[in-house]
Amino acid sequence: MSGKSESFSLLDLLQREELTALAVGCGGVVSGKAGKAELVASVSTLPAKRLASALAELSRDRLKELCRRLGLDDSGREKEPLARRLAQRGEKPVSAAKSNGQEATTPTASPTVP
Repeated sequence: MSGKSESFSLLDLLQREELTALAVGCGGVVSGKAGKAELVASVSTLPAKRLASALAELSRDRLKELCRRLGLDDSGREKEPLARRLAQRGEKPVSAAKSNGQEATTPTASPTVP
């Protein structure tokens, strides 16, 4: 493993089939041969409210898993709040260390000495 920290977003974590279902569920026209990058580009333009509605079609267990991977609160029994948290998270990347339950380290600036 390299010292470089990886970062990813919600859409990076979704499988191709899930991305296709999201795109189609939101009225998108998707080619059967669309690649993951094309699907991510299509779904990434959705407003958060519409994305949350489409995400709510995923299983509760899958939504909880995605929340955990993104460092979000995964508590609750209802799918809609989980889907909203994920949609609000959107494209903001999270470091791989944080998603694995480890604290991501952010370099701090050194104070300048006059």
